[in-house]
This record gives sequence, structure tokens and C-alpha cells, in this order.
Amino acid sequence: MNHTIEVVLSPALFDYRQTLSPFDAVAVDVLRATTSMCAAFQAGADCIIPVMQLDELANYRKQGFLTAAERSGQKVEGATYGNSPTAFLKDDLRGMRIAYSTTNGTRCLLRAAQVAERTYAGAFSNIDTLCQKLLEHPRNLIIVCSGWKLNPCMEDSLMAGCLSQKILEHGDYDMIEDGVRLCIDLWERAKEDPYGYCQRAAHVQRLRHLGYEQDILFAFESNSCPVVPMLEDGILRITKNI
Repeated sequence: MNHTIEVVLSPALFDYRQTLSPFDAVAVDVLRATTSMCAAFQAGADCIIPVMQLDELANYRKQGFLTAAERSGQKVEGATYGNSPTAFLKDDLRGMRIAYSTTNGTRCLLRAAQVAERTYAGAFSNIDTLCQKLLEHPRNLIIVCSGWKLNPCMEDSLMAGCLSQKILEHGDYDMIEDGVRLCIDLWERAKEDPYGYCQRAAHVQRLRHLGYEQDILFAFESNSCPVVPMLEDGILRITKNI
């Protein structure tokens, strides 16, 4: 019997998922949290702890953690970093621990991890490495798009469609709902130029207005950070063997 794959277009819809436990989850926030997390690990970070509330960061800072925090697209005052993949890649983060809080992505990760057996951070930047890992350890799968403030967004749906298509090509998974079909259809329309296709996307325009064009360009590059972050016991680390 094949495994199933499902796409949840927003964390607000997660409670209405059709996939039964046990399942793995991939949290997707292309612009920018999961892209940035992959970048931080690519730059050498040891671990990332996603936190919901900004006031939690102070305790981690006292323990020697770097902090990364963003709200509504902008870096939070006092944080070491915002939510920029290109900023992480400029630094040597070998051995560093990061406490991380964003508007959408960290919430999506933590929500999925409440019930998933394994929860991964996925983006275009790690898509092939992530796909390989998922296929090495097949299980029913839910791709959870973080969206923007609980609303679906175009770039996360594209990523979900791309990942779904790659997994379904191997023949061991079945679609069980229309979210997968919608995202694959969208990906088929956009795959020749995902960045160009998303020029009218609301979050692309929002970040461009804030001056993050380089982050936008980077977020649509495939396989720039071939790492697979997995959340376990509240800590995100690169997984090699599971």
C-alpha cells in the first residue's frame, strides 16, 4: 500500500487535515524563515530553537545564543539577526546556537511538530536533499505552508507543488486531496521561472518594498543549501541519519 501526501495551504487548516497519524511533516516558509534556517545551517550553525514569543529570546541570549527575530518582515530591535538568508551566509556561524522567532515560519514548524513524527524545514534551497531524505524514510507526509498571517501565499504553494511532484514521480505515494493537485498545477505554470511568476505575489511585493530584493532572489534558487533541518524535542538540527 502506498503512502499518502497532503498539502495544507495554511497552518489555520492544519486541524482539518485528512492524513492520519503517524506522518511526517515539512514546514515551508520560502519567504523567508525556512530558507533562512537552511542558510544558517549552511553557514555552520549548530542548532536553531524556534520560539513563539519575542520575550523568550532574552533567556536564550543569557545562555549565549544568537537571536534572530522578525515581525511583519522587519528585523526586531535588539536581535542579532532578522530573517535574512543572505545575512546568515555572510557570517561564519560554525558552532553557533540560534534562538529564532518569526511572524509565520517558526509558528508553522512548532504547530506541525505537535503531532508529526518528524518535522523538517523545507525550501527551494534544500529541495532535492530534502526529497531524497523523505524518500529514504517513506511515511505518510503533510507539507504545511506557513503562508502570511494564516493566509495562503503563492511562493509556499509553489514550493509545495514542486516537492509533491518530485515525490510522486517515484510512484510510492498517492494524493488524497486537492491541495496537492492545486499546488502541482501552479508549479507546472511557474516552473520555468518561479521568481518571475511570483512578481505579483503579495509577500514578494511586501519584502521588496522593505528592501529585501536579494533575499527574494536567493529564496527562489534551488539547492543552494543542501541541508535537511529536522525539529526534535524543540531543537532544529541538521539530520544525516535517522
